[in-house]
Amino acid sequence: MKVKDRSSLFLVAPRLASGQLVPRPEITDSPGGIYPIILSQSSSDSMVFSDMKTDNGGWTVISSILDGTVNFYRPWKYYKVGFCKSDSEHWIGLDNIHHMMSSRKHELRVVLEDFEGNTVFAHYGSLAVGDES
Repeated sequence: MKVKDRSSLFLVAPRLASGQLVPRPEITDSPGGIYPIILSQSSSDSMVFSDMKTDNGGWTVISSILDGTVNFYRPWKYYKVGFCKSDSEHWIGLDNIHHMMSSRKHELRVVLEDFEGNTVFAHYGSLAVGDES
């Protein structure tokens, strides 16, 4: 991904208790892009960007900061419910992340890219986001 200044992506993927990626060949053989998933108990399908190339695929992009066109300096309520669309800079929301992760373990991968195209990443084998209570 070539960006104007710098970028960051936050990706999550479901993992088995063994630490292996949940085997889903019908997903990882698909091209990356926008896919519908149910993010909360009361919602219908929501569109999320899925990365099918990074580390065997199956990653849901929970946040994307690409070129600074979206202001991420926002009140708490926006971080709770999410903002913007998954095909651009966005944050899907803590409530949505909590719902996604409530049924199984997930991993987190944070990818950073500088203005020269150099990338680094951090990979966390376990991630949990609790509810507000």
